[in-house]
Amino acid sequence: MAKSGNTYYVFVPPFSATPPKPTNRSGHLQESIAGGPVVRMGPTAWAGMVGTSETYARYVEFGTKFMAKEPFLKTGLRNSRGDLQELAEAEWEEAVR
Repeated sequence: MAKSGNTYYVFVPPFSATPPKPTNRSGHLQESIAGGPVVRMGPTAWAGMVGTSETYARYVEFGTKFMAKEPFLKTGLRNSRGDLQELAEAEWEEAVR
C-alpha cells in the first residue's frame, strides 16, 4: 500500500479531531456555587457542603457521552487543599485556646 503523504486525524468519540469553538458563557454556574454551614461531626471531624442549584452542573462536572467532562468542583477542591488545611489548623488552634 503506497502512502499518499496526507495526514488524517484519527479520533475516538466523544472527542472530536478539531478543538471545540469557544462558547458564550453566561457565568450562571459560577455564580450559583455556594456553601452551606460547617457542622461538627465529632471531636476531630468537621463537614461542610459546597454545591450548586443549576440542573446542568452535573453534566459539566461529569460529562456525557456527547460532551467531555469539565470538572469545576473537584478542581476547585484540589486547588484549595493547602488553603483549607491552613484554615483548619488556624481554627483548631483557636478552639484549643
